[in-house]
Amino acid sequence: MPEATLEQRMTALEEAVCELQEAMKARKPAPDWLDCIIGSMKDEPASDEVLALGRAIRQSDRPAEDQAPRGFCWIPIISVSCRSNRALNTAR
Repeated sequence: MPEATLEQRMTALEEAVCELQEAMKARKPAPDWLDCIIGSMKDEPASDEVLALGRAIRQSDRPAEDQAPRGFCWIPIISVSCRSNRALNTAR
């Protein structure tokens, strides 16, 4: 089989790209997966229990009220110059 010239290869690539673009235009968009899921368990007898268990798990990950952080806490950072860092490193 003789090797194709660069022009022939480019022509073949351009045709393939055109075919792919046309195929993409003809496709219908996929349905949103979230729309398919929302409300799918509403008639299930265990759905309320599942929701309650999920809520309990999320709440157990939160800190207790007395341990919860209150407001903004500012902790000053003390900067040390390079000179004193060298002195500390050489003292070790």
